[in-house]
Amino acid sequence: MDKTNSIMILGKPNSGKTVYSAQLYGRLTRGVGQQITIRNTPENLDIFQEALEKLAEGNNPQRTTSSQFANVSLPLLIKNEKEVDLTWFDYAGEQLTYIFDSRSVNQKWAESLINANGWMVFIRLNDETKYKHKIEDLLTNRDAIKKDNSKQAETDGVDANIWWIELFQIVLHVCNLKRSQRISKPKLAIILSCYDQISNSASTTTPKEIFEKELPLLNQFLHSNWEKDKISIWGLSSLGRALDGRSQNNFVDNGPENQGWIIAPDDHEKNADLTSPIVWIYG
Repeated sequence: MDKTNSIMILGKPNSGKTVYSAQLYGRLTRGVGQQITIRNTPENLDIFQEALEKLAEGNNPQRTTSSQFANVSLPLLIKNEKEVDLTWFDYAGEQLTYIFDSRSVNQKWAESLINANGWMVFIRLNDETKYKHKIEDLLTNRDAIKKDNSKQAETDGVDANIWWIELFQIVLHVCNLKRSQRISKPKLAIILSCYDQISNSASTTTPKEIFEKELPLLNQFLHSNWEKDKISIWGLSSLGRALDGRSQNNFVDNGPENQGWIIAPDDHEKNADLTSPIVWIYG
């Protein structure tokens, strides 16, 4: 059994990391059919338990505190074949923002990134600044925008393509991953979170196609740095719908572990197995 396995989760604040972690653990412990099962109960479940309890009540879990950087070892069995003791990290998205702003990575972060078998990067497309869309909005609604100066503030952020490319450059430098050859480890899983909220996620469109359309420069950068079969793009809805008064009863009556779905990179069909990206990383 490999004792040196870990997956590093990367994502901005409010990108869905906490909800996915809770849903993942709920599925593993409550016997919901997945490709991964848990072999025994970990020693410390604090980073999962509170969020899972909130979901079971039909409420959104609290976001991870900004100073937290915790981990738990999950004893897993993948496809009834491979035993893995997976280290799962939990931290606030503000820490990733700080890395971008300071252009620096502390030792704990650097060690976690370097030693990881895979990186799962959570990107919530609807919350990202994309200037192509901003320009279209200006052209379409310029008269209304003239009357509302607050709209100007919306265009002040860094374009998501630039933000993520620069962050990856910082991380790749810290990990000493040379640009002269394509990367094979860590594997990279891009997770398009809150996928149910993406207006153009039509049933005939794949996550790979949506990512290429929405963040074309980032897509090109990543595919030019990773080996073709070492990068994948997934569409994730950890809850399957917005958690509000109308859907609250479903979570209370049926349990959060029976909610949510994921779509594979070249597919457009929903799959209830939220462990799929992890299986891919260890495939």
